[in-house]
Amino acid sequence: MSVPDPLTPAGGSNETNRGMGRGLFRQEVLMSKANPWLGKTSLAVPVSFRVYSIAASVLLALTGALLYFGSYTVTETTQALILPRSGVSSLASPVSGTIIEVHAAEGQTVKRGTVVLSMRSEAGDENGAKGADTRDGTIEQITAPMDGTLYSMTRTPGERVSLGEALFVIAPDEPLVAITAVSPTVKAQVRTGARVQLQLTGLKKLAKGKVVGRLEKISVGPLGSVSDERGLASGLNYRAVIEIDPSASTPALARQQLLGQTAEVRIPIARRRLYEWMLDPMRILFGA
Repeated sequence: MSVPDPLTPAGGSNETNRGMGRGLFRQEVLMSKANPWLGKTSLAVPVSFRVYSIAASVLLALTGALLYFGSYTVTETTQALILPRSGVSSLASPVSGTIIEVHAAEGQTVKRGTVVLSMRSEAGDENGAKGADTRDGTIEQITAPMDGTLYSMTRTPGERVSLGEALFVIAPDEPLVAITAVSPTVKAQVRTGARVQLQLTGLKKLAKGKVVGRLEKISVGPLGSVSDERGLASGLNYRAVIEIDPSASTPALARQQLLGQTAEVRIPIARRRLYEWMLDPMRILFGA
Protein backbone atom coordinates (compact mmCIF):
# COMPACT_ATOMS: atom_id res chain seq x y z
CA MET A 1 0.00 0.00 0.00
CA SER A 2 1.53 3.30 -1.04
CA VAL A 3 1.59 6.38 1.21
CA PRO A 4 0.51 9.60 -0.55
CA ASP A 5 3.02 12.42 -0.74
CA PRO A 6 1.87 15.21 1.62
CA LEU A 7 3.40 17.86 -0.69
CA THR A 8 1.37 16.61 -3.61
CA PRO A 9 -1.95 18.41 -3.89
CA ALA A 10 -4.99 16.35 -4.32
CA GLY A 11 -5.77 15.53 -7.88
CA GLY A 12 -2.21 15.96 -9.10
CA SER A 13 0.92 13.88 -9.50
CA ASN A 14 4.48 14.52 -8.35
CA GLU A 15 5.68 14.83 -11.92
CA THR A 16 3.10 17.50 -12.66
CA ASN A 17 4.00 19.53 -9.61
CA ARG A 18 7.68 19.30 -10.38
CA GLY A 19 6.97 20.80 -13.79
CA MET A 20 5.00 23.58 -12.19
CA GLY A 21 7.87 24.24 -9.75
CA ARG A 22 10.29 24.54 -12.58
CA GLY A 23 8.00 27.03 -14.25
CA LEU A 24 7.47 29.22 -11.15
CA PHE A 25 11.09 29.54 -9.86
CA ARG A 26 14.36 30.03 -11.69
CA GLN A 27 17.11 27.53 -11.19
CA GLU A 28 19.37 30.22 -9.70
CA VAL A 29 16.80 30.99 -6.99
CA LEU A 30 16.44 27.35 -6.12
CA MET A 31 20.22 26.97 -5.89
CA SER A 32 20.48 30.07 -3.66
CA LYS A 33 17.80 28.69 -1.34
CA ALA A 34 19.54 25.34 -1.27
CA ASN A 35 22.92 26.94 -0.33
CA PRO A 36 22.22 29.78 2.17
CA TRP A 37 25.71 29.52 3.67
CA LEU A 38 27.19 31.12 0.52
CA GLY A 39 25.66 34.49 1.42
CA LYS A 40 23.10 36.82 0.00
CA THR A 41 23.13 37.58 -3.70
CA SER A 42 22.95 41.26 -4.65
CA LEU A 43 23.00 42.95 -8.04
CA ALA A 44 25.54 45.75 -8.78
CA VAL A 45 23.77 48.89 -9.93
CA PRO A 46 25.93 50.84 -12.46
CA VAL A 47 26.57 54.56 -11.91
CA SER A 48 24.31 56.55 -14.14
CA PHE A 49 25.60 58.67 -17.01
CA ARG A 50 24.22 61.77 -15.28
CA VAL A 51 26.60 61.35 -12.33
CA TYR A 52 29.56 61.13 -14.69
CA SER A 53 28.38 64.25 -16.54
CA ILE A 54 28.03 66.23 -13.32
CA ALA A 55 31.48 65.18 -12.13
CA ALA A 56 33.06 66.11 -15.47
CA SER A 57 31.29 69.51 -15.46
CA VAL A 58 32.50 70.29 -11.93
CA LEU A 59 36.06 69.29 -12.82
CA LEU A 60 35.98 71.43 -15.96
CA ALA A 61 34.67 74.42 -13.99
CA LEU A 62 37.39 74.05 -11.35
CA THR A 63 40.07 73.82 -14.06
CA GLY A 64 38.76 76.96 -15.74
CA ALA A 65 38.67 78.82 -12.43
CA LEU A 66 42.25 77.76 -11.71
CA LEU A 67 43.49 78.94 -15.10
CA TYR A 68 41.68 82.28 -14.81
CA PHE A 69 42.27 83.17 -11.17
CA GLY A 70 45.56 81.29 -10.69
CA SER A 71 48.76 83.26 -11.15
CA TYR A 72 52.52 82.95 -10.84
CA THR A 73 55.46 85.29 -10.36
CA VAL A 74 57.74 86.15 -13.27
CA THR A 75 61.30 86.42 -11.98
CA GLU A 76 64.72 87.27 -13.35
CA THR A 77 67.73 85.32 -12.07
CA THR A 78 71.17 86.95 -11.92
CA GLN A 79 74.50 86.34 -10.23
CA ALA A 80 75.71 88.68 -7.47
CA LEU A 81 78.75 89.23 -5.26
CA ILE A 82 78.28 90.06 -1.57
CA LEU A 83 80.55 92.89 -0.36
CA PRO A 84 80.52 95.79 2.10
CA ARG A 85 78.71 98.86 0.83
CA SER A 86 81.92 100.71 -0.09
CA GLY A 87 83.69 97.57 -1.30
CA VAL A 88 86.92 96.03 -0.04
CA SER A 89 90.45 97.44 -0.07
CA SER A 90 93.50 95.50 -1.17
CA LEU A 91 96.72 96.78 0.35
CA ALA A 92 99.78 96.53 -1.90
CA SER A 93 103.38 96.37 -0.75
CA PRO A 94 105.01 99.85 -0.80
CA VAL A 95 108.48 98.35 -1.29
CA SER A 96 110.22 95.21 -2.42
CA GLY A 97 111.41 93.22 0.56
CA THR A 98 110.92 90.30 2.92
CA ILE A 99 108.18 89.66 5.48
CA ILE A 100 109.78 89.40 8.92
CA GLU A 101 106.70 89.26 11.17
CA VAL A 102 102.91 88.85 10.88
CA HIS A 103 101.00 90.66 13.65
CA ALA A 104 97.37 89.80 12.72
CA ALA A 105 95.46 86.76 11.54
CA GLU A 106 92.88 85.99 8.86
CA GLY A 107 89.39 87.13 9.90
CA GLN A 108 90.66 89.39 12.69
CA THR A 109 88.98 92.76 13.21
CA VAL A 110 91.46 95.62 13.40
CA LYS A 111 91.37 99.37 13.89
CA ARG A 112 92.85 101.94 11.56
CA GLY A 113 96.60 102.24 12.14
CA THR A 114 96.98 98.72 13.61
CA VAL A 115 100.26 97.14 12.54
CA VAL A 116 99.48 94.11 10.41
CA LEU A 117 102.85 93.17 8.90
CA SER A 118 106.49 94.03 9.38
CA MET A 119 108.85 93.73 6.45
CA ARG A 120 112.43 94.58 5.64
CA SER A 121 112.92 96.49 2.42
CA GLU A 122 115.79 95.69 0.14
CA ALA A 123 118.87 97.83 0.62
CA GLY A 124 118.96 100.75 -1.75
CA ASP A 125 115.25 100.60 -2.58
CA GLU A 126 114.35 104.10 -3.70
CA ASN A 127 110.66 103.49 -2.98
CA GLY A 128 111.22 102.52 0.65
CA ALA A 129 109.35 104.62 3.19
CA LYS A 130 111.09 106.06 6.20
CA GLY A 131 111.72 103.51 8.95
CA ALA A 132 114.40 102.04 11.16
CA ASP A 133 117.71 101.77 9.28
CA THR A 134 119.40 98.39 9.41
CA ARG A 135 122.41 96.85 7.74
CA ASP A 136 120.22 94.99 5.27
CA GLY A 137 117.54 97.64 4.63
CA THR A 138 114.67 99.47 6.28
CA ILE A 139 112.04 97.96 8.58
CA GLU A 140 108.60 98.87 7.29
CA GLN A 141 105.45 98.71 9.40
CA ILE A 142 102.40 97.90 7.24
CA THR A 143 99.27 99.21 8.98
CA ALA A 144 95.52 98.87 8.40
CA PRO A 145 94.21 101.83 6.36
CA MET A 146 90.73 101.63 7.97
CA ASP A 147 88.64 99.84 10.56
CA GLY A 148 87.62 96.45 9.26
CA THR A 149 88.23 92.72 8.98
CA LEU A 150 91.32 91.18 7.44
CA TYR A 151 91.06 88.68 4.62
CA SER A 152 93.47 86.94 2.26
CA MET A 153 96.17 86.96 4.96
CA THR A 154 98.44 84.39 3.33
CA ARG A 155 101.82 86.02 3.92
CA THR A 156 104.34 84.22 6.15
CA PRO A 157 107.65 85.34 7.75
CA GLY A 158 110.59 84.97 5.40
CA GLU A 159 108.47 85.39 2.27
CA ARG A 160 109.76 87.86 -0.31
CA VAL A 161 107.33 90.27 -1.96
CA SER A 162 107.74 92.67 -4.84
CA LEU A 163 106.77 96.31 -5.07
CA GLY A 164 103.02 96.65 -5.65
CA GLU A 165 102.26 93.03 -4.78
CA ALA A 166 99.07 92.49 -2.74
CA LEU A 167 99.67 91.85 0.96
CA PHE A 168 96.13 91.47 2.34
CA VAL A 169 92.54 92.58 1.88
CA ILE A 170 90.56 94.55 4.44
CA ALA A 171 86.76 94.77 4.47
CA PRO A 172 85.29 97.79 6.29
CA ASP A 173 82.70 97.21 9.02
CA GLU A 174 79.72 98.31 6.95
CA PRO A 175 76.36 96.73 6.04
CA LEU A 176 76.69 94.03 3.40
CA VAL A 177 75.20 94.46 -0.06
CA ALA A 178 74.96 92.25 -3.14
CA ILE A 179 76.24 93.78 -6.37
CA THR A 180 74.67 92.43 -9.55
CA ALA A 181 73.63 93.39 -13.09
CA VAL A 182 69.99 93.46 -14.20
CA SER A 183 68.22 93.76 -17.53
CA PRO A 184 66.24 96.77 -18.80
CA THR A 185 63.06 94.84 -17.94
CA VAL A 186 63.94 94.89 -14.24
CA LYS A 187 64.90 98.56 -14.39
CA ALA A 188 61.59 99.47 -16.03
CA GLN A 189 59.21 97.31 -13.97
CA VAL A 190 60.76 96.73 -10.55
CA ARG A 191 60.69 99.49 -7.96
CA THR A 192 63.40 100.08 -5.38
CA GLY A 193 62.56 98.51 -2.07
CA ALA A 194 61.31 95.29 -3.65
CA ARG A 195 62.05 92.17 -1.64
CA VAL A 196 64.40 89.69 -3.33
CA GLN A 197 65.77 86.28 -2.41
CA LEU A 198 69.42 85.26 -2.62
CA GLN A 199 70.74 81.71 -2.68
CA LEU A 200 74.41 81.44 -1.75
CA THR A 201 76.30 79.47 -4.39
CA GLY A 202 78.47 77.68 -1.84
CA LEU A 203 75.42 76.57 0.18
CA LYS A 204 73.01 75.93 -2.67
CA LYS A 205 71.86 72.53 -1.41
CA LEU A 206 71.28 73.71 2.16
CA ALA A 207 68.26 75.57 3.52
CA LYS A 208 70.50 77.92 5.51
CA GLY A 209 72.03 79.21 2.28
CA LYS A 210 68.97 81.41 1.61
CA VAL A 211 69.33 85.13 2.32
CA VAL A 212 66.73 87.87 2.07
CA GLY A 213 67.52 91.28 0.61
CA ARG A 214 65.96 94.51 -0.59
CA LEU A 215 66.57 96.20 -3.93
CA GLU A 216 68.25 99.45 -2.92
CA LYS A 217 69.05 101.13 -6.23
CA ILE A 218 69.65 100.61 -9.92
CA SER A 219 72.15 102.67 -11.88
CA VAL A 220 70.79 105.39 -14.15
CA GLY A 221 72.99 104.51 -17.10
CA PRO A 222 73.80 101.05 -18.49
CA LEU A 223 77.08 99.33 -17.82
CA GLY A 224 77.39 97.97 -21.35
CA SER A 225 76.21 95.11 -23.52
CA VAL A 226 75.86 91.56 -22.28
CA SER A 227 76.91 88.53 -24.32
CA ASP A 228 74.99 85.28 -24.30
CA GLU A 229 76.50 81.78 -24.30
CA ARG A 230 77.20 82.09 -28.03
CA GLY A 231 79.12 85.32 -27.59
CA LEU A 232 76.44 87.42 -29.29
CA ALA A 233 75.32 90.73 -27.82
CA SER A 234 71.97 90.28 -26.08
CA GLY A 235 71.34 93.79 -24.73
CA LEU A 236 72.37 96.24 -22.03
CA ASN A 237 72.47 95.70 -18.30
CA TYR A 238 72.39 98.00 -15.28
CA ARG A 239 74.25 97.88 -11.98
CA ALA A 240 71.96 97.01 -9.07
CA VAL A 241 72.66 97.15 -5.35
CA ILE A 242 70.75 94.80 -3.04
CA GLU A 243 70.88 95.45 0.68
CA ILE A 244 71.22 92.30 2.77
CA ASP A 245 68.60 92.11 5.52
CA PRO A 246 70.34 90.44 8.52
CA SER A 247 67.11 90.27 10.55
CA ALA A 248 65.35 88.21 7.86
CA SER A 249 68.35 86.02 6.99
CA THR A 250 69.33 82.76 8.60
CA PRO A 251 70.98 83.48 11.97
CA ALA A 252 73.45 80.63 11.42
CA LEU A 253 75.12 82.63 8.65
CA ALA A 254 77.78 84.86 10.16
CA ARG A 255 79.14 87.95 8.46
CA GLN A 256 82.36 86.11 7.62
CA GLN A 257 80.35 83.45 5.75
CA LEU A 258 78.47 86.01 3.68
CA LEU A 259 81.36 88.31 2.81
CA GLY A 260 82.84 87.52 -0.59
CA GLN A 261 80.22 84.90 -1.41
CA THR A 262 78.59 84.67 -4.82
CA ALA A 263 74.81 84.29 -4.83
CA GLU A 264 71.98 83.56 -7.22
CA VAL A 265 69.48 86.42 -7.02
CA ARG A 266 65.81 86.03 -7.94
CA ILE A 267 64.13 89.37 -8.58
CA PRO A 268 60.31 89.32 -8.88
CA ILE A 269 59.15 91.31 -11.91
CA ALA A 270 55.37 90.83 -12.24
CA ARG A 271 52.42 88.52 -11.61
CA ARG A 272 50.83 86.71 -14.55
CA ARG A 273 47.65 84.69 -14.97
CA LEU A 274 48.03 81.03 -15.86
CA TYR A 275 45.86 81.40 -18.96
CA GLU A 276 48.22 84.10 -20.25
CA TRP A 277 51.07 81.63 -19.96
CA MET A 278 49.02 79.06 -21.93
CA LEU A 279 48.31 81.60 -24.67
CA ASP A 280 51.99 82.51 -25.13
CA PRO A 281 52.61 79.85 -27.84
CA MET A 282 49.68 81.22 -29.85
CA ARG A 283 51.01 84.78 -29.53
CA ILE A 284 54.40 83.63 -30.75
CA LEU A 285 52.85 81.61 -33.57
CA PHE A 286 50.64 84.42 -34.87
CA GLY A 287 53.06 87.20 -34.01
CA ALA A 288 50.67 88.93 -31.62
